[in-house]
Amino acid sequence: MLLASFIGVSVALGEAPENWWYAGWVGAIFGLGFALLMIAFDLMLQGVSIRSFSHGTFGLLVGLLCAWLVTRIGFFKAGWVEQFELAGNIFNLCIFLGFGFLGVMLALRSKREEFSLLIPYVRFRQDALQDLPTLLDISVIIDGRIPGICETGFLGGALVVPRFVLNELQKMADSTDDIKRGRGKRGLECLNLLQKDDAFEVKIHEEDFAPEYSSDQKLVELAEILSARILTNDANLGDVARL
Repeated sequence: MLLASFIGVSVALGEAPENWWYAGWVGAIFGLGFALLMIAFDLMLQGVSIRSFSHGTFGLLVGLLCAWLVTRIGFFKAGWVEQFELAGNIFNLCIFLGFGFLGVMLALRSKREEFSLLIPYVRFRQDALQDLPTLLDISVIIDGRIPGICETGFLGGALVVPRFVLNELQKMADSTDDIKRGRGKRGLECLNLLQKDDAFEVKIHEEDFAPEYSSDQKLVELAEILSARILTNDANLGDVARL
């Protein structure tokens, strides 16, 4: 803010050196206002990801196109509208602002899969999507870093927690071993954080497999059924899943 105020004062004094007292104060106020505006923009954009920005931009363009089409119809070119040029300009501005706002809000509130209905040619195969569901292994849940990874926007699609993984996590949280109990509770806290955040879609998958299957086998089978990815810290499970 000090730098912005200094730049504002310098520019103002350069433009009106003869009235330096008044120009200095005006430049300082404008510089400070500009700095506060940038800080406000930074605070508003903290929770905005690149994906949300691209969706909002697409919605804005569609809204502006709709507004332009609406203003081209004959009703808005009637004689009584053209007599009041200022009123007509204000009316057109309101239409563009309204449709632009609606386009942005609809795009941000739409699910990613719904964009394939609007632009079907961008998806020929499901494998081409980054927004496939992601199965969470117990190792990555108790790691505790999954909420931070999700906030980066690196993972797309729904986060799926199988019921058998959730049962294992509950057993760990109830364990008499202090280390296991701490990891289990940390994993449950991470899942609660993700479920409370509307930015993430967390699903509990109820399907289970034969008891003789290990957890890793169940995860691989479920990933194949759902065409999902597996997020794990277990290198062996990762190798098996890739095969």
